[in-house]
Amino acid sequence: MDNIQNFILFVLDEHDFVIPLESVLRIARAVSVKPLPNAPDIVEGILNVQGEVIPVVNLRKRFDFPPRPIEIEDHFIIAKTARRVIAILVDEVRDIIESQQTQIVNRADILPNMEFIEGVIKTDQDMYYIQDLDKLLSLEEEERLDASLKKSGSGDS
Repeated sequence: MDNIQNFILFVLDEHDFVIPLESVLRIARAVSVKPLPNAPDIVEGILNVQGEVIPVVNLRKRFDFPPRPIEIEDHFIIAKTARRVIAILVDEVRDIIESQQTQIVNRADILPNMEFIEGVIKTDQDMYYIQDLDKLLSLEEEERLDASLKKSGSGDS
C-alpha cells in the first residue's frame, strides 16, 4: 500500500498550492502586520502570535504575482520550517487533501527551475504545487531576516 500524506490546500492568485499538514501549526484570519525595517522584500512584516514574534512571508512576491493589500478574507498559515516558524500570507485556505506517494511528481521531473516548489500532486481532477517551505527563503534572506529581527529586538534566532 502507498504511503499517504495529508496536505493543506491553499489558493494564491488563483493558483492551487499545498504544504504538508505536519508543518502547519495553525491557520488564522489575516490581520494587520507590523513592518520590519531592513527585512528581505519577501517578508511583509511581523505578527505577535501568543507572545511569539513571527515573520510574515508574502508568497505573491516570491512568485511575482501582482501585488495587492492584505484583505479581510485572506489567511495566515502559521508553519514551521527547518529553521523557524513563519506565517504565510495566502488568499484562501480551502481544504485538507490526502495524497498517495504515487500521485506526487518530483520538481526535477517537471519544473527544474522552480526552486521554491518541491513537486506537484496530480489527481484525476487537478494538479497542486507542493510548496517547499525550507527553500522559501534563501540563505541570504534568512540571514537578513535574523539581523532585522535582532535589531528590532524581536528575535532570538
